[in-house]
Amino acid sequence: MPLHGTIDFLTARNWEEKGSNFFDEVTKFLSKTLNVKFVFIDQYNKENRHHVDSISMVENGHNIKNISYRLKGSPCEQVVRGNYCHYKQDVQKLFPDDKILTDLNIASYAGAPTFSSSGEINGLVAIMHDDLIDNPHFEPMLKLFSSNIGGQIEAINMREGLKGARQLQAQSMKVLDLHTIISTTDKSGKILYANDMFCEISGYSREELIGSDHSILKSGEHNRLYYQSLYKTIVSGRTWNGDFKNKRKDGSYYWVAATIQPTYSRDGDLDGYITIRTDISKQKEAYYEIEQESVAKDHFLSNISHELRTPLNALMGYAQLIDIGPLTSEQSKYITGILTASDQLIERIDQLLSFEHDIVQAEGFCALKPCLDAVLETVTPLIQASKIQLYLDVASDVLVNVSDKNLRSILSNIISNAIKYNREEGKLAIQAKQVNNDFITVYIKDTGIGIPEVDQAIIFQRFNRGRNANSRIAGNGLGLSIVKELIDKIGGSIECKSDGASWSEFILNFPCEVPSP
Repeated sequence: MPLHGTIDFLTARNWEEKGSNFFDEVTKFLSKTLNVKFVFIDQYNKENRHHVDSISMVENGHNIKNISYRLKGSPCEQVVRGNYCHYKQDVQKLFPDDKILTDLNIASYAGAPTFSSSGEINGLVAIMHDDLIDNPHFEPMLKLFSSNIGGQIEAINMREGLKGARQLQAQSMKVLDLHTIISTTDKSGKILYANDMFCEISGYSREELIGSDHSILKSGEHNRLYYQSLYKTIVSGRTWNGDFKNKRKDGSYYWVAATIQPTYSRDGDLDGYITIRTDISKQKEAYYEIEQESVAKDHFLSNISHELRTPLNALMGYAQLIDIGPLTSEQSKYITGILTASDQLIERIDQLLSFEHDIVQAEGFCALKPCLDAVLETVTPLIQASKIQLYLDVASDVLVNVSDKNLRSILSNIISNAIKYNREEGKLAIQAKQVNNDFITVYIKDTGIGIPEVDQAIIFQRFNRGRNANSRIAGNGLGLSIVKELIDKIGGSIECKSDGASWSEFILNFPCEVPSP
């Protein structure tokens, strides 16, 4: 009986002993046993589920070249929907769009889906003949084989996936090895492995490194407490991250960013450490150059300040002495003009120095409400003098990603302008809203002279005050440019809205820190 032969085939597994391909042996067995012209086993295309790829194809008992084809319009499309299908005759008429049936002159077709261990269809096994399929056992044979074929397809895919993962891991390790300094140690710190990059950057051979510990690279840059903190972290089983200045064999230095991770035995005992480092010498050099430039700039600005203030102080001193004596009204007017212009010039020098210094100091975070309260306290006399009504709606637990010093500078500039350009008995509203987990939006709105639309894009540029600002109101056009650059530094934004005549609103978006519950 053919079914007995099928069971014998599956249980004997002679194909394994012969080292043969299971799928080829199956297609040959079915072709011979059922006496059909074509037998094929297909699996889904890995990139396109609308196509299948043949794993094994047999014509008259001989293997032929595998093919890939589209399921749509073929009898196989019906099979992969989960149905056993049998078309006794005239299959070409039933599927006129299937060119394979026409080219092979197929008259009858039968197919069964194959299933993975989770019950998902992963392919099919089918037979085709140029005449009627007259063996009465083909249906149970196909169904009997389909479960075994599905399991074999799944096993092969798993092996290929594992092989691909291993290849990817090997490639990744190769790339990592080319660009990263890697070493492993035992739990006492003795080096057990050093990759080529470690040898190349340190100048030591692998033989010199293995058996030594990392103290061979000590540069003297880091103090005892630095290393104590490191050892305390990794001995407790935690990962340590930090920077090292190391010394090469030739005495030169280099910087690395290091991650040290404890490793464990199968029993769960700490048995060593793996260290992965990247060379950051260029970044450190660049940072040092920036620091030096900053120091040089501060020195230059201090000198400029001194050179400008000295003659200005003398000029103001002489003008004040002259102002003591009897003067005509016209002379008194001239002296007042000299003193006023000198005050403005000194204020501009202070603003320039503050501007350059503040832009550098743009890190940290602080609470918004206390900082705002401190700013409002300094301008309260101005608010009271102009009888301005103040409206506040700011929560006390809001944190923003900007230093306290810079937040005060930002708020002070905006609020001072809102007071300075406001009208008598006007209004000033300050509101803060958390629009999402990333940003806090602060709205500062006044009822002052407004900012024309044409000026709203340029008021954040240095020395641009806008056409509505007049000479009677002190200012030099630096405040808003300071605010803009400080906010840009922290990844925030600022926007101006106004009707150009009776109100202005500044909308400030600050990156925020959400308080822990």
